[in-house]
Amino acid sequence: MIPYLWLTDASARLAPYIHQTPLTYDSELDLYLKWENRQLTGSFKIRGAFNKVLTLQPWERERGLVAASAGNHGQGLALAGSQTGAHVIVFASEHAVPAKLAAMRQLGAEVRLVPGGYGEAEAAGLAYAHDHSATWVSAYNDGQVISGQGTLGLETLAQLASLANKPDRPVPWVIPVGGGGLAAGIACALFCNPQNEPGAQRLVGVQPEASPFFHAIFHLGSQAGQIR
Repeated sequence: MIPYLWLTDASARLAPYIHQTPLTYDSELDLYLKWENRQLTGSFKIRGAFNKVLTLQPWERERGLVAASAGNHGQGLALAGSQTGAHVIVFASEHAVPAKLAAMRQLGAEVRLVPGGYGEAEAAGLAYAHDHSATWVSAYNDGQVISGQGTLGLETLAQLASLANKPDRPVPWVIPVGGGGLAAGIACALFCNPQNEPGAQRLVGVQPEASPFFHAIFHLGSQAGQIR
C-alpha cells in the first residue's frame, strides 16, 4: 500500500489544476453520489495523470510521455502535458470511441491506433516507450497515479463530513474497478489514515460480468487474469 502522506501531498499538488466536484445525497435511495463526470476532462482519471506528471523530473518530461488509454487517462495526460510542455503520445485501440480519440487530440496528444483492444494498445505503448527511452505513464499501475486517484477519496470524506445530512455512521463505498488504480487510492484514503477507526469503512469494487478481469484476479489469483 502507498503511504497515506502521498495522498495528502497529491491533494495539495493538484489543487490548482482540477475541480472539486459536487457530492450530493439522494434521499429516496439513501445514496451519496460523487459527480466526478463534472471534472475538467469528465473523469477522475485526470487526478492520477496530472499528479504523476507533476512529480516527474524535468528530464523525464523532456523525453516525452507515453500511455495507453481508451480515452479518459489519455485526456488527463494530454492536458497535463500541455500545462508542463511535455509531448504526449497515446496508444489506443482502433475500436476506441471516436469522440474520446478526438478529445485526446484536441488536448494536444498524438494518438496512435492499434489493432485489437486495450491490452494490445498497452503492449504497443510499453514497447514504444522502451525503444525510444520515453517516460511511460500507466493508467493504473503507478504509485503517484494511485495517489492522484486517491485524492477523490480524501475530497469525498471531507464533503461527507460537511453535508447538512451527513451520515451518522460509516457508509459503504461502491466504486467501479478497471485496472484497480482508483480502488487502491480510495482504499488508502479510507484505511491508511491513522485517525480513522480500524474496520469502520467498507469498500466494494464492481465490474461488469462481460469484463471480470480484476474480479478473477482478486478471487482466483494472478493466473486467472490470463482468462479473457
